[in-house]
Amino acid sequence: MFNLDFKNYIDNIETSEPLFFDRSFLDSASLIVGMSKIDDSNLTEILNTYRFSKEVFIAPPWKEIYCNDNERDQSYEESVTIYKRLYKWYELNGYTLLSIPKLTIENRVQYVLENIK
Repeated sequence: MFNLDFKNYIDNIETSEPLFFDRSFLDSASLIVGMSKIDDSNLTEILNTYRFSKEVFIAPPWKEIYCNDNERDQSYEESVTIYKRLYKWYELNGYTLLSIPKLTIENRVQYVLENIK
């Protein structure tokens, strides 16, 4: 999963327009480090060399609209655990998280657009 996510990042690294990833190689890296079963020195080098914008958007779990589908098979409670882990992980890696507010879709889009200027 990490290799695919990292390739996706590398394939888009020259993009001059804002680019959004639903999941990133940083997310996959947190799983690898959490397993603690490999030498992650190469991973650390990648995380320090290939950086996103300092500010990263994160969408908190929202129970009222949460549903499962082919891509999201975890329970709401599991999604909360993953959210908390990723929040700490991004901070640990020097990112400032911008939590997308629980508003209408239009207002959420407006929040993102206002914060990428």
